[in-house]
Amino acid sequence: MRKILILAAKVTLGILVSLILGWLAIRGLDWTDVSKSILSTSPTLLLVGVGVFIAASYIRAIRWYILLTTKSVSINRLFLIQNAGIGINNIFPIRIASEIAQIALLTVRGNVSKSTAVTSIGMERLIDLMSSTFLLALGLSYVSETRAFAKYGWASFGATVTIILILFMVSMHSNKINFTGKLSFLSSLTKSMSVLIQNKLVLLKSLTLSIIYWIMVGITAWIVAQSVDISISPLSSTLVIMTTIFFATLIPAAPSAIGSFEWAMVYILGFLGVEKDVGFSYAVVTHTVFFLPPIIIAMIFLPREGMFSISKAKFLMKNGLIKKSEISNT
Repeated sequence: MRKILILAAKVTLGILVSLILGWLAIRGLDWTDVSKSILSTSPTLLLVGVGVFIAASYIRAIRWYILLTTKSVSINRLFLIQNAGIGINNIFPIRIASEIAQIALLTVRGNVSKSTAVTSIGMERLIDLMSSTFLLALGLSYVSETRAFAKYGWASFGATVTIILILFMVSMHSNKINFTGKLSFLSSLTKSMSVLIQNKLVLLKSLTLSIIYWIMVGITAWIVAQSVDISISPLSSTLVIMTTIFFATLIPAAPSAIGSFEWAMVYILGFLGVEKDVGFSYAVVTHTVFFLPPIIIAMIFLPREGMFSISKAKFLMKNGLIKKSEISNT
């Protein structure tokens, strides 16, 4: 009962935050200008943007394949599993829905052990966080309008590096530490980190692919900006989308970060001299481009796997194949 109440409180808080930020985003808008801007979006450029984003997602799947110690799952299947997890996460108000779905799909038909699945996802998150915070800090430093915020970007990057260093130090003594209960996932994570650091080529490949992924995400955002006739540089577009995603995933929010995503993007675009009406139109179109493809993949892929939403994952957890403590701490 207590867990249900905590979950309900988190969901309610997320919805309230999204409603407040959404209201701030739409307050004072000229809806005639907004509708004109959205309707005048170039379909050709929009399709190109979607194509680049899907290609970027495939790059991320390659990174996951490299991080998996077992090669029993193909890159194509990892691409579908990854996007299906993200898609279900965009629909559900529970942030860990993505991890639940991905771990379930890997363990059911991928011949991947639960510890390997949890560890690979944990390593992905760490590498993604390190590369994204570094690029974000770099972007804030180079765009003149946002240099005042660069210190916060570098602070985030420093905090990420500190966390990784702590985990590395723990991994050096993992054989002497008995991880139990909710910390049991740290055993496989620290051991994997130790192996990864020893295999510097895998680490370098993963970091390189992460940087390529975020650059392609920035290019996608820039193409979408051109489609709605906003004149900002590729660097500024990358900075805008990364800051928006970072903010939208950091705070409690409704499914798909509706409201909080739009507010963050409109707010950041304001520093770049983009009018609120145009900025909001851009935010809506960009939100659709980044969030809709994974949802479509999830709606097609999950029923084929016999797991619509997370019902199959719940079944696996009940039968001991996946422990909730491992997922909630990933």
